[in-house]
Amino acid sequence: MFSVKAKKLSPQVKDCCSEIEKATKLLKQLTSPAALESNDAGASDLFTSVAQLASVFSTKQVAENPDVTMAVNDSNLLAMSVDLLIAAVESADEVPSSSAKIFNGIVGNVCQCLLGIFLNATNWSLDFCRQLSQQEKYFKEFYPRLLSSQDAKQLDSRTGRGNAVYYTIGAAFNAYFKNDSEVFSRLSEFDLVSSTKPYLQCGDTTVSTAALILIAFAVDEKQSDVFLGAKDNIAFLIENLRKALGSPDRSWRGYDVIEVAKCIRRLALNDSNKDLLIELDLLPTVKKLLDSSNDEDVAEGIEILFTLSFSKKFRQKIWKEFREVIGLLEVSPKWSSSKQLQGLVFQLQDASERPGSAASTASASAGRKKSKKSSRRVMISYNHGSKAAVERLYNLLTEAQVDIWVDFKDMKSGSVYQAMANGIEGSSVVLMCITRLYNESNNCRLEVEYAHECGKKLIPLLLEPKYRTNGWLGFLTLAELRYDLTETKCSFESKVQELLVALQSHFNQLDSGVTCRSGSAVGTEITERGMSGLELQFLARTLARSPEYFGRVLERHFGLSKLLDLAAFVTAIEELQDCE
Repeated sequence: MFSVKAKKLSPQVKDCCSEIEKATKLLKQLTSPAALESNDAGASDLFTSVAQLASVFSTKQVAENPDVTMAVNDSNLLAMSVDLLIAAVESADEVPSSSAKIFNGIVGNVCQCLLGIFLNATNWSLDFCRQLSQQEKYFKEFYPRLLSSQDAKQLDSRTGRGNAVYYTIGAAFNAYFKNDSEVFSRLSEFDLVSSTKPYLQCGDTTVSTAALILIAFAVDEKQSDVFLGAKDNIAFLIENLRKALGSPDRSWRGYDVIEVAKCIRRLALNDSNKDLLIELDLLPTVKKLLDSSNDEDVAEGIEILFTLSFSKKFRQKIWKEFREVIGLLEVSPKWSSSKQLQGLVFQLQDASERPGSAASTASASAGRKKSKKSSRRVMISYNHGSKAAVERLYNLLTEAQVDIWVDFKDMKSGSVYQAMANGIEGSSVVLMCITRLYNESNNCRLEVEYAHECGKKLIPLLLEPKYRTNGWLGFLTLAELRYDLTETKCSFESKVQELLVALQSHFNQLDSGVTCRSGSAVGTEITERGMSGLELQFLARTLARSPEYFGRVLERHFGLSKLLDLAAFVTAIEELQDCE
């Protein structure tokens, strides 16, 4: 089971593999009560073996020995380490209750040593994070098994098992914190939230804070109720940021300013948390970030405030309390060109105050809307992490004579958001190039919500394999047909051809004067009506049992009669029902 695979291994990897094999054999020998009572030497040898591994992968060794870095990123060695961890927790289950306390202490120390390596390696190595994210057995077997084997409320991080749990959660958080799409995609396949959630109630704040931070990265909007009982944890994190800002070494309880600020911003991405964070008095601490002499603090402060500004409930409050400091940043040579700052200002200002907005340029917009050329224009909205794919898309669309607005061709000097507003207002279609980073981008959200506000047709293009939208983007694209450009099933070019057909159909409708409501508009109406799950189920059952009667219901109660409107509504009903 633990034999080294036939491949060329460095001496460092061979030595580590030998230690793991030795540790595994010793672990197996200690599972009987007699061995536990009499074989103190065996336990000592086991500790020596895993301690040897820990010393090999110490921070000092990694810094001074390139072979150690190669060893820790070796997939075979990692797989053997995972197998040893699984064997440790499985063996603990097999030991008689009379000997459980002794053996659990042994297992706790074995796990603590190995997981300490994982914690350090995920902190300094993106390659290791990628390797770990591919260890399905680790996240599907070991992670939930270890966490479920402990009493979350009573756990003490100073014990072997307590430290093992903390290291396990911390290593997963470190992997998420790298913000790498490959790691995110892999980790999203595992339900880490369910296993970690009980530790939000842990009396040890070291563990509960780690659990909150991990969940902030792993959770999606459908699981947002997990934060409802975590107010104390979130308040503690805000307090952590405030105290870290006032500390000489810019850290508190093991977390530095930037690390905590990024975690709070991550929490704020979830719309259900925006109001909660403001209610928990986050804004004064954000003000301290913006007043800081440290540029990183200011950048994080702007990003957090930009994220919070999507809260309609508190938008005016934010603008009132931060207008002065934002004004100072706008005239600062260092920050005046910040796209995040410009986006924040655009978001907070009233429509009549926005440069380039529909309200402030009504006559110009009206002239553009009457123009046949502008009515056929298509804007491409994307995150810059997808620029290569977007350039490929742009070339194919322009070859097909589609009039395209995209920032790398049409962005002029001046206000980024004035140019964005003009681009949207002068287009009839906005192509959304969807990836995880797009979904998490304040700039992209601002573009799409403004396009929706202007009544533009939104067409989602999927550029990241297996990625599923959630939250604000999931809602706005609820009933829209998506085009998968990831080349997992069809070629990029063939899907662009399908997109061209859809664009031509839309342009023909514009030319004929026939319009239909977009799927996102229909989804908005369903939500604004406050339809309950019972009502959604009734409509879904009616559709299945009597389509004719269903059609009469829509015409009578919703005023829908056009085929495309009916199709959009039906799709929205089906998808909303799935979300219930």
